[in-house]
Amino acid sequence: MKTPAKTTRKRILALTACLEQDLGLGWWTIRHHFNETDSRDDDTIIADTSCNWEYRDATITWFLPICAAQSDDELLATAIHEYVHILLAPIESDCTAPDKVKEYAVESVAKMILAAYRHV
Repeated sequence: MKTPAKTTRKRILALTACLEQDLGLGWWTIRHHFNETDSRDDDTIIADTSCNWEYRDATITWFLPICAAQSDDELLATAIHEYVHILLAPIESDCTAPDKVKEYAVESVAKMILAAYRHV
């Protein structure tokens, strides 16, 4: 018997697998973690991302009770929002070379847009 959490998890994994391929994010390691409770900080948060941008490594934590009520389009928009957090993570970091970090973030976003453009 499928539980709502399992069904929601499958929906998210199917959406994000296609999206990550279409957006050319294969040069990142992006893990998806599923939390069966709401965010501790805010019960309206759909997902939260942590990132080690220097290693191109990120984890998106999905809060399944909130996700279950979202349409596929809303989950898709949330995933894209979290991917932008991943790509802009360097400019949110504490860095001694802000111009280089900003350029890295811009190039990351440009790569994603180019991949999406080529996919269309």
